[in-house]
Amino acid sequence: MPNFKPVVRKDFTSQNGKARIYISVSFKGRRRIIKTDHYVEPEFMLPSGRVKSTHPLATSLNIALGREVIKCDEIFLKYSPKSVTQLMSLLQHGEAGRGDFFKYTEARIAEIKEKGHDSTSNGYASSLSSLKHFTGKSKLSFDEIDSPFLERFKNHLILSGKSVNTAIEYINKIRATVNQAIKDKYVDGKTLPIMKVDIRSHKPPVRLLNITDLRKLLCNPYPRQVQKAVDVWFLSFFLMGLNTKDICFARNEDVHDGRLLYERAKTSVSASIKIPDRAWEIIDKYKGKKYLVSFLEKNDSFSAYKGFIVSLNSRLKVAADIAGVDITLTQNYARRTWATIASSNPLAISLEVIDKAQGRTTGGIINRYVKYDLDRIDEANEKVIKLLFSF
Repeated sequence: MPNFKPVVRKDFTSQNGKARIYISVSFKGRRRIIKTDHYVEPEFMLPSGRVKSTHPLATSLNIALGREVIKCDEIFLKYSPKSVTQLMSLLQHGEAGRGDFFKYTEARIAEIKEKGHDSTSNGYASSLSSLKHFTGKSKLSFDEIDSPFLERFKNHLILSGKSVNTAIEYINKIRATVNQAIKDKYVDGKTLPIMKVDIRSHKPPVRLLNITDLRKLLCNPYPRQVQKAVDVWFLSFFLMGLNTKDICFARNEDVHDGRLLYERAKTSVSASIKIPDRAWEIIDKYKGKKYLVSFLEKNDSFSAYKGFIVSLNSRLKVAADIAGVDITLTQNYARRTWATIASSNPLAISLEVIDKAQGRTTGGIINRYVKYDLDRIDEANEKVIKLLFSF
């Protein structure tokens, strides 16, 4: 059961000496506050949440604040929210279907970020920012989001230079947020309009790298920072397309008997990779004290990681030009390229092994540690690397 209590913030006292009264919400070890329309001099507010009887408006203020607390209790008992985010959404925006989509989404973004899912929260934040720009309003009711609205938003995104796939991503995030609001009982799904929109993803043909391309990339001299980008790309490739985030945040203690034991940041699937000699050569070149490699040793914030990826991709395009590889090279190509070469002739490694090697298991986490699986994965990576250097 949450605890609701009137409080004042002394550091927010106005020039007339009064401070706004808030309702402090304590629930499941977390604390939030809600504004009220009442003010009082801080010295008149008791620790119990009541206004001192010596205040000239004590009786009326205490009655009003008592009603605020009762209202909070009633909303909690009616909807039984499971988290402080759900509770705050109900308290701040009421129980009507016309709740503020912007405010609810902001609360969801904060909750997602609090769980450490920075990439997901940033995706929702980008979608919300575009939606606010499109509406030009400070508040958007849930029941305003219908099929024509989403169609107009889609057209706005495309006309403003966003790709069709980005438009799809943003609209899907809106739908996901509405569905979560229904699940949280913040809005009644039965009262909301239909949210259909005819939008199809666009998948341009992908020019994949082949062995010849890889050898060109591998054997060319580059400026120092471009060489670093190429090294990071091949480190991912030598680790069977390991995600760059997993590489950057792998710690030295995650290595046991020459194997990297880690949990994929994207899927939370546990994995074990035997680090081949070619990968060790790159790791030793950029060895870190805290992390296996030092790319984010000084600043391991999410923004620093995103900046690192942007820098990598920019320099990989330069590398591709120098090597004469006709492709807009990005870090993501390492994963696709390893899988393509492994599955193609002459290796023709089974898709089952490739899926296990890249963390796409379907038989449960325990399969990542079955020796038979690990041996097949290790052998597959050895074959891919041997093919690359057999010239």
